[in-house]
Amino acid sequence: MDKEKKTTPSKKELLREIESLDKNKVLDSNSLGRTNIANLIAIKGLLT
Repeated sequence: MDKEKKTTPSKKELLREIESLDKNKVLDSNSLGRTNIANLIAIKGLLT
């Protein structure tokens, strides 16, 4: 069985991706650090 398990990206990885997508620097990185992973995934989806 060669099925790969789908894993949730790490919080640090998501924060880096969101900060790179936030061209206008609108989002507060300190506040994002306190946000849960589900919301970080949603924010990343809005920025892409």
